[in-house]
Amino acid sequence: MTLHVRTWGDPAAPPVVCLHGATAHGGQFRRLAEERLASRFHVVAPDLPGYGDSPREPPWSLERYVDDVSALAPKRARWIGMSFGGRLLLELAAREPERVERAVLLEPVLQLPEHVGDDMAAWHEHAPNETEVDGAAHVYSREATIAVMRELTRELPSHARLPTLLVIAADTYLPSALWAEELRTALDAEVVRVPGGHDVLVGAFDETADAIERFL
Repeated sequence: MTLHVRTWGDPAAPPVVCLHGATAHGGQFRRLAEERLASRFHVVAPDLPGYGDSPREPPWSLERYVDDVSALAPKRARWIGMSFGGRLLLELAAREPERVERAVLLEPVLQLPEHVGDDMAAWHEHAPNETEVDGAAHVYSREATIAVMRELTRELPSHARLPTLLVIAADTYLPSALWAEELRTALDAEVVRVPGGHDVLVGAFDETADAIERFL
């Protein structure tokens, strides 16, 4: 599938590929790219299937998302994954570790208990399929998001150790502190804690961007 892709910076610069969270799109990384990364990197942020300006046809499986992202990404890059995008990044790293030079995980969703995934899927069946990203409202695929919630109940794959930065929020609704310890052991990840809620690119932009700049 051909995805809509947003880019910033010089195409000849080292690439950074950004994977957004569920209900968002690649514009979630605009401020980070414009204010912090585009002077040094070529930032690539696809709209995942079902979101932004990318096609919305099923299936919406982890395998399909990784296939689509892998097809458009450079052979080797630095990667940033936000929320659901963090889980996709770990899936990619398990399948093709040579593609990932460094990984930044922003409040990643690792694995939801099955009943939680079902509850979140049921909530999205009746929720407005509109959210605000990059300062503007956008409509996303409710069906894709319902499928994603259930995909997130799948077991996390094992993967090679790689340089990893994990950013977690103080007031998140996720068990991020627990997951941080799991990833610290599995990946020898550097963990940075920031104030605010789950969307660390909004609630703690400066702290998150500072950590990303240092790490990359």
